[in-house]
Amino acid sequence: MNDTSRDPDWFAIFEKAIDTSEPTNSLRKSIVILRNDGFTPEELQVKLELFRKKLLTENREDDDDVVLDVLDFLVGWCSPGQEIE
Repeated sequence: MNDTSRDPDWFAIFEKAIDTSEPTNSLRKSIVILRNDGFTPEELQVKLELFRKKLLTENREDDDDVVLDVLDFLVGWCSPGQEIE
């Protein structure tokens, strides 16, 4: 279980990642880093789903598509070898 005192500013991390020329790759890299820092796939999935809700309330469907792609990598709904473990 993670120490909540080190809980990052999730939305800021995700916003920074998708505000690049390669948002899917940037968000994927951010998730890999967070995973390597000890956050579980389940924790990351919950945070990404919350971020999706925010994006949808802001009518940001293109950004939502990016998050959905990265969720696929996280849960394994992707080509073999592309999963985030």
